Amino acid sequence: MAAGPLNGVRILDMTQVWAGPLATRILADLGADVIKVEAPLSRGPAVVPRGGGANIYPDGDPGERPWNRNGLFNKLNRNKRSVSIDLKTPRGKELFLGIVAECDVLIENFSARALPSLGLDYETLRAAHETLIYIAMPGFGLSGPYRDWVAYGPSLEPMSGLASVMGYGPDEPRVTTMGSPDPVGGVAAASAVVNALDRRRRTGEGCFIDLAQREAAISMLGEMYVEYQMTGEARRPMGNRHASIAPHGVYRCSGEDNWISITTRDAVDWAALAELAGDGWAADARFHTNTGRKHDEDSLDAVIEAWTSPQDKFELMAALQGAGVPAAAVLSAPELLSEPHLADRGYWTELGSEDTPTMTFPGSPILIDGQRATDWAGPPLLGEHNDEVLGDLLGLSEGEIKQLHADGVIIDRPPA
Repeated sequence: MAAGPLNGVRILDMTQVWAGPLATRILADLGADVIKVEAPLSRGPAVVPRGGGANIYPDGDPGERPWNRNGLFNKLNRNKRSVSIDLKTPRGKELFLGIVAECDVLIENFSARALPSLGLDYETLRAAHETLIYIAMPGFGLSGPYRDWVAYGPSLEPMSGLASVMGYGPDEPRVTTMGSPDPVGGVAAASAVVNALDRRRRTGEGCFIDLAQREAAISMLGEMYVEYQMTGEARRPMGNRHASIAPHGVYRCSGEDNWISITTRDAVDWAALAELAGDGWAADARFHTNTGRKHDEDSLDAVIEAWTSPQDKFELMAALQGAGVPAAAVLSAPELLSEPHLADRGYWTELGSEDTPTMTFPGSPILIDGQRATDWAGPPLLGEHNDEVLGDLLGLSEGEIKQLHADGVIIDRPPA
């Protein structure tokens, strides 16, 4: 993205799975030159999205080089370059520190002990680049009794308190099943990098950022903690309902697994909903006030669902919105991909690589001066840019790079 606001910023990306790669993808979408340093692939589950966990391939076909066809990796690593270096070798570590010296930012989301165990602690990295911005994203931070625990989004979610308010009742706490702390941590990290770059522009100083993903997840639940301090009562799971207004829920529509979300904020919304529905709702004394609707919410939801069930969710959404009632159809993945509004705004992007067909991926929500990026690159192949980065940044000769390949210090396919 040559015209992006981060054009000229070079980021060394040592992230994996979801949280970290999302952070660096946001920065790459904004024009940063992101160099993804990848180690020889682990065969363990959910460690490196190229080869473990979430193995979703185009058309279900892993192909001859499945490590380049993984759906999760391809979604999260567009606009990046890939260098695959064995950091457990002295020469690999030397090359890595050479690349560090040419980068503005290094970001990683390993456990707190991972890089120090390789002899790559912050002081070593800072010696290679005095004004380096280094951001570490361990699950629990770099200090405290939990610092050495390894974390993923699904394990951080209950430890943030989110699971205590999820679900439809107090007997069974739920999680989102998607590990929501991961994207929250990723967005927080991208924001931290941009702020650190601005600070360095003003002061000339680099910095060491300790971003605990658990704490990022906790920060999005602030109202829960304020509510407890004010009332002395912890919030309990309430499903799709609202703590103080009714109706507020998701209701069945016609067809298989079709739903619509409806809420009323006040008496005006309720009057509009009751008038549109008819069926004597306005005359039902149980529902004249919000207090009454909350008191008899089970009956209210049953009445609403009896009305919504035979109706098309899109037609009903249009009717409700036309009447001023907040409502939205619940979209499936195919419906979202074909939704005309996003298509009209040019949100989706079509990207592919040598090993993957061109496919539709989520774009960026950021428009700058009314424009989206148009010159994005697809996800890199493993080690695709070894020669380019080592030659251009470090000045290695063709012969030296060939020898590194022969010695297994750099690779472009997993070890046999």
